[in-house]
Amino acid sequence: MYSHYLSIGVSPFRGMLNYGSFENDHLHYNWSLIADLIFYSQRKISEGGEPTLLVSGKKDWLLIGRGNTRRYFQLSTNAELRLGYYVSSGVGFNARFGLLDGLNWGVNHLPIANGTNFVAAKKNLFELFILGGMKGNGWLYNALLMGQFKDGPYQLSLSQIRKGTLDWNLGIGTKIPLCNTRALRASVMVVGRSPELNTVKEFEWWHSWTSFQLYYEW
Repeated sequence: MYSHYLSIGVSPFRGMLNYGSFENDHLHYNWSLIADLIFYSQRKISEGGEPTLLVSGKKDWLLIGRGNTRRYFQLSTNAELRLGYYVSSGVGFNARFGLLDGLNWGVNHLPIANGTNFVAAKKNLFELFILGGMKGNGWLYNALLMGQFKDGPYQLSLSQIRKGTLDWNLGIGTKIPLCNTRALRASVMVVGRSPELNTVKEFEWWHSWTSFQLYYEW
């Protein structure tokens, strides 16, 4: 049995169109079209803003924790392909531990994820959980490092970026049901990425940051 959804997101410098489907509560497909306006500082690839496009397709499999009732541990895996200002692919794992809504597993919190999830229409349970994930990525093009339309003194060649990187995240999250399928979500995560540059040792470091998310679903 398949269920389908279509979502549209708009912000001052980003537009996103998502189409997806999920089958029998354990298999999830998603395609995204993202339009961005990227701004570079004078010390980055180029000055000013440039329009960008990204098409990404992702497939998720729930390995452990299937069911449409309360669950306490879920493990899923995913594969993703990106074409546009990124030309890359990725394979990863996500885990959640705590008070879980069994149908609400299709969430990818990693930093270059397409930001898409689905919300179960049958039930809407309170959630409070620890989450974590890892994703390995292969790269052929990254506009943020290699430049796009404008030339600049800092743009890198393909040989100067690493062809493989690793992303990871660890944090806590919650979902507060309001009524029917409406809910308030919040999460705080520490996110990290392995070195992206293949130049000199001084520029090859792991970096991390903190991510806060708060949004309303209906």
